[in-house]
Amino acid sequence: MKHLLSRLFVCTLLSLGAPVQAEQIALITHRDSPQRELNRQEAADLFLGKRQSLDGQSLNPIDISDEQLQAHFYDAVADMSLTRLKAYWARLVFSGQGRPPPKIALNIAVDRIHRDSAAVTYVYASAIPRDAKVLLRLQ
Repeated sequence: MKHLLSRLFVCTLLSLGAPVQAEQIALITHRDSPQRELNRQEAADLFLGKRQSLDGQSLNPIDISDEQLQAHFYDAVADMSLTRLKAYWARLVFSGQGRPPPKIALNIAVDRIHRDSAAVTYVYASAIPRDAKVLLRLQ
């Protein structure tokens, strides 16, 4: 009975939103890219279609199809939930004002980073490829 109560207590804490340490995310690009490090606002603008280049450098953002990683990224960089993000893009697409970045699997996105110096994507910090350049770290 005591074990059941402690499990119930932990589940209740988690359901109430008790803070859970989230893994850090890194925004990465090709190792030889001349792109300087970015701040949160620049990264948000890039992935929300508000900018296509920074400092004269054209950049191609790539979204990740892993919804947990994507949700963590947009929450950290733009304070947006996936629901809000989908509504944002639906409005822009419907009005003809923009299209979201392509959404692909993480391994394919990392492969594209290796081949395209303008490609930019995000990964968990624990999985940064050795030959990638980190543009921003997010908690």
